[in-house]
Amino acid sequence: IALIIKEGGKPHGVMVIAGSIPLSSWLYRFQLCLGVAASSMSLDAAMYQERLEWQKKALKALHLAAAQDPEDPVVNHFIALQYADMRELDLALIYEQRALMANPGHGDGWNALALLFSAKKWIAAASQATEAGLHQCPDHVGLLLTQAELELASGAPAQAIKTCMAAMSHWKDQNPGAILSGDNPSTSLIEDDRHSVLSFMVSQQDRANIVGITT
Repeated sequence: IALIIKEGGKPHGVMVIAGSIPLSSWLYRFQLCLGVAASSMSLDAAMYQERLEWQKKALKALHLAAAQDPEDPVVNHFIALQYADMRELDLALIYEQRALMANPGHGDGWNALALLFSAKKWIAAASQATEAGLHQCPDHVGLLLTQAELELASGAPAQAIKTCMAAMSHWKDQNPGAILSGDNPSTSLIEDDRHSVLSFMVSQQDRANIVGITT
């Protein structure tokens, strides 16, 4: 890619911007960015038809990005999230598993996989996904919170409290100086405020993914 520099309306010189970067790489980045942006727009759309149009645009761009590298874990992860938002859970599972095969160290991917299994009421598979993900990413707060919620759903509140406390500890380590509301968040968690603490520690993107997958 070259930029022609003009002086007085006449070509003066040429500056090479990215001559060593393959065109396919730029196409991939462009389509990936476009797809993620369109997906975000679909989440903000107020009208169903507008949401549907943005979803179609997101999928088209993401699949064009995937055409440059079908095994790329980043684009496959975003395709999975988009299909999940559209309630196409089986397709979402295919793409998320493909992403994790290429990048098993992606904690957000394991979390999405667990949420997808949970949305299909496959609780045992969801628990296995969180365990596998935490083996790769033991300090991933989102995974720990998902595991705690699965433990609650499975009738193991005591274990859920331990898992949630571990999530809180990692969250505080990753956010030094941040303060949870309340004088004693641990006591609040044990007594009657599990869900609010869980919700507080989930990032905005994780929360959007959970809502998109489970509602």
